[in-house]
Amino acid sequence: MRLMLSHRKQYYRNVIIYKSYAKRFVVNQILISNAIVLIQVQRQESSLW
Repeated sequence: MRLMLSHRKQYYRNVIIYKSYAKRFVVNQILISNAIVLIQVQRQESSLW
């Protein structure tokens, strides 16, 4: 029983770590896609001038 509890605690810790990494990854993806859009927009504007 005690072994199960410690195992479960370890599992929850891993889940928390995974969630924080996933959040960071999502934020990075959003920032990267925004940067790509900005670069494309700037290229279009520079080609217009």
